[in-house]
Amino acid sequence: MPLIQHALSITDHPLPVRPARYIEVASARIREFTHSPVSDAMIGFVPSDYQLVYRTLDCLLDLTRGRRFCEWGSGFGVVAGLATMLGFQAYGIEVESILVQESIRLADEFNLNTQFVEGSFVPTGGPEFVDVIDQITCLDLDRRPAYGALGIDPDEFDAIFVYPWPGETRFVNELFETFAPVGAFMVSFHGRQDVRVHEKVTSTRRRN
Repeated sequence: MPLIQHALSITDHPLPVRPARYIEVASARIREFTHSPVSDAMIGFVPSDYQLVYRTLDCLLDLTRGRRFCEWGSGFGVVAGLATMLGFQAYGIEVESILVQESIRLADEFNLNTQFVEGSFVPTGGPEFVDVIDQITCLDLDRRPAYGALGIDPDEFDAIFVYPWPGETRFVNELFETFAPVGAFMVSFHGRQDVRVHEKVTSTRRRN
């Protein structure tokens, strides 16, 4: 198997002041946004458990070979910002331009050098390598991939975070298997204290 799952020892320790305040501000901003008319047109924007994700990324620091991090479907960019606070060189990819703008505004308020770009996290040709396209409900597979705007290829990231919509877990797993480099980690959130950490341990041959 290209991926192995890690069981990390995540403790329920209090967060440092800065990330705790960042989560507090971001959560209030998200609540305000989700009750606004503009959010009604968006499908699939649900926030993660940011404290749990922060603790998971903190544990991940001892495992990753490098510090280049990408949040797939970054929303308000909260996880990418937390990764920046932990010392990652973090990026966020998001298809909704208004969410990219909110991410940049939030990061600027906390003096974070996190970079956000509008576009798809699905690499060029990605759907050709995945067998579960019929289960995709929220991802826009017709949007242009964002990696050109970042100037970074998908196989250059050491860690990925994603919160897949129900039914899309296998899709993102196969994308990670296909495009991530060997030794990369994927942290995925599935709701209700369910955070999974996978490492790519063998290469995957792409279909022609």
